[in-house]
Amino acid sequence: MLKNLSCQLKFAFFPCQENNFRPLALQRQFLIYYVLLFLALKMVIFPFYLLFPKTSFFAEVISSTLIELTNQERQSSGLSPLKESLVLNQAALAKAKDMIENDYFNHTSPSGITPWYWFKQKGYAYRAAGENLAIGFLDSAEVEKAWTESPSHRQNLLNSNFKEIGIAVLTGNFQGKETTIVVQFFGNPIAKPVVARLTKPPKPISTPKPILSPEPIISIVETPVNILAESEVLIEPEAPIETLNPEPLTEAKGEFNLPVEVFSFGSNKYDQITSQAITVFLLFLIGALIFNFLVNLIEGIKRPELVLDAAFFILLLFISNLVDKQLIISLIPHNLTI
Repeated sequence: MLKNLSCQLKFAFFPCQENNFRPLALQRQFLIYYVLLFLALKMVIFPFYLLFPKTSFFAEVISSTLIELTNQERQSSGLSPLKESLVLNQAALAKAKDMIENDYFNHTSPSGITPWYWFKQKGYAYRAAGENLAIGFLDSAEVEKAWTESPSHRQNLLNSNFKEIGIAVLTGNFQGKETTIVVQFFGNPIAKPVVARLTKPPKPISTPKPILSPEPIISIVETPVNILAESEVLIEPEAPIETLNPEPLTEAKGEFNLPVEVFSFGSNKYDQITSQAITVFLLFLIGALIFNFLVNLIEGIKRPELVLDAAFFILLLFISNLVDKQLIISLIPHNLTI
């Protein structure tokens, strides 16, 4: 059985007399199948890009991805990663809702409400705070790229004063169009004042001698962190640090949700995994075609079509790496503001 299997594999993949020095796997009909499979794998991602921003799953997916990308950027610059704060997430969401409801995109609302109001509303006392905003983006990597290329936003991303992060992503009607707003808050929380609780001294047991009470119990409670959009930072010796950009540009793990997981995988992981798999396969195929051409050449068989096939798949490899996720997203019409 093993001998029969090895013969079949040899017939299918290795040039020999049995297959007339043209393996079955490299014949034209199979090469066409490979191309069709390649196109199918690439095209299946388009529905995710077109539907993803319009679904309620968008915010849940992009917020965690943005936090991951932000921490990657910080760690590559030698900074400690930021811890996700649920309070900052709530503050950022409140700010995002306010912008959608009042139809504005700025650090300060038309009524004069600053980003720091949302921190205080959620009970987040801070030593330092910052905000980054973005609107109209379709992908988390696209948002992060825009922020890192903006000096003021990048300053917030790489600010060593910040310890926590919160993000909200909200899709709604903004100035007559369905769009997505991203609010990113940074913070460094202040611990609440120490509260000392003295225990009552125990009653004397047998002697009238007074008994001293034990050491007071001290409890320290840290205030949770809130999220803000845009980038702005202000550092003072005694006052809180608040940082904003001159121009405006997670969450608790819930129960397993299949639609969310599918959209998350399709939008964030699928393209990366398939691109790597396609690249490896195309490299293998190109190598096999060149090897077969050389074997045929040694056997005195002229097979110029093998060279053409190899050249075609080299071109396909180039196109595969050129047409990546970011290029596809850039082809989808959308206005970007940070």
